[in-house]
Amino acid sequence: MIKVIITAKRKAGMSMEAFKDYYENHHSVRGTRNFPGMASYTRKYLTPVGTDAEPPFDVITETCFATEEDYQRAIAHFASDPAEMEAHFADEENLFDRSTILTFLVDECSTRL
Repeated sequence: MIKVIITAKRKAGMSMEAFKDYYENHHSVRGTRNFPGMASYTRKYLTPVGTDAEPPFDVITETCFATEEDYQRAIAHFASDPAEMEAHFADEENLFDRSTILTFLVDECSTRL
C-alpha cells in the first residue's frame, strides 16, 4: 500500500465551514478525476483542542494506492494533461493558501494492541 499525506491551510478569510464545503463538493471531485486508481481518498478536518492558537494547517488529506504501479499511473495521468493540471492548481487557489501545502509519502507503523 502506498500512502500519501497532504497537509494544507485554508485561504485567508475563508471560514472552516466554507472550506470544508468547497473541498468536499468541488475540489475532491476534481482530485478523484485527476488521480484515478486511488484505493482510498479521505480528508481529515482539524479542530484545535486546548488552545485558541491558529493551527499551521486545517486538513490532512490521505490518498492510498494498492501498488506502486497504481500510484505511478495516477501521477502520470495527472501530468499527461497540462490544461487539466493547470485547472487543478487554479482550483486550489479557491480554498488553500498554496504556500502551506506539504506532501509526504508515508512509512506507517502500527502498534499491535
